Amino acid sequence: MTKFLIGGVALATLISGLFLFLNGGTSVTLSLNDNTAKVAGLADATSTATFTATSTTNTKGTQNTQNIAKELWQKYEIHAGTRAIVFALDGPMGAGKTVFTKGLAKTIGIKDEITSPTYDLERTYHLKPTSYNLIHIDAWRMSSGQELSELGFKEKISDKSVIVIEWADRVAQEIRKYSEEAIIIWVKINYGKKENERNLTWDIV
Repeated sequence: MTKFLIGGVALATLISGLFLFLNGGTSVTLSLNDNTAKVAGLADATSTATFTATSTTNTKGTQNTQNIAKELWQKYEIHAGTRAIVFALDGPMGAGKTVFTKGLAKTIGIKDEITSPTYDLERTYHLKPTSYNLIHIDAWRMSSGQELSELGFKEKISDKSVIVIEWADRVAQEIRKYSEEAIIIWVKINYGKKENERNLTWDIV
């Protein structure tokens, strides 16, 4: 992945416009800190920015958030059953990570009630008649990626499961180990300006 060190605002603006053009109009958000460009949505961005085509949207209400989950699934479902698909969700308490998961599960065809497995750590939903599962993991109580590993994360990747991980930032290093084997979509959900608004940023890194 190519890295660029940006020395001024004008060049950052030019690159932002270039990504907007190349990505067919998709919003690319850049922020400047000490004359260094950062791409929105990358929690571990350093003083040297890593540029990717980051998509950002604002939602108004639960249904909109679930619709984003549906759209993302439709974009990547072509890989279902051939590669693991991981939705790594990040965001503050109550922002909508479980709401996103409900929208994804509904789109896939799961009729069970979806609740966050905060104390169980994970729940598995079987997707009949397909050969893969939807695995819902909550990393809120995990202190390190080792705990995700102990849940058999490597085996879940090998099984080509569809995996949703809430609080993925807590175990990001472990998740990134499988970026070559799985499709990993990083989704950051933040509160918007109004009570029912949410800002969603997603990318594959």
